[in-house]
Amino acid sequence: MSAQKNKAKSIISPFTARVYAYCSLIPPGTVSTYRDLARAIGHPRAYRAVGQALHANPFAPKVPCHRVISAGGRLGGYAFGASAKARRLREEGVVVTKNRIDLEKFRKHWTKNELANSEKQGQTEKFSHKKGALDAPQK
Repeated sequence: MSAQKNKAKSIISPFTARVYAYCSLIPPGTVSTYRDLARAIGHPRAYRAVGQALHANPFAPKVPCHRVISAGGRLGGYAFGASAKARRLREEGVVVTKNRIDLEKFRKHWTKNELANSEKQGQTEKFSHKKGALDAPQK
């Protein structure tokens, strides 16, 4: 990888840090949609930006981006391919059928209390703006 690409990846915006912090709150065996995650971080129309942030996730698997899927239960993108995303989700107990997930059964529901608590604990502050300085929020 070129030095310029390394430098670009070493800077994480506050928005991206927030995406990573909230993504870290999705427990194994559940999923969130890009739209739900965007709403959770306070940017309800930024679901495509959430996807872009997760695609560039340098902290996987600490930041479990494989747990974020498209609306309607479709797997959506994953840097390592859809089959790898499906495999990881199945390992966590999520049923994946024809690259779809039953959101009624496996969706993470963000509660106001949970979101308020993560803000109070400063969990979004634990993601440094420098690559490699990740301290994932405690669940």
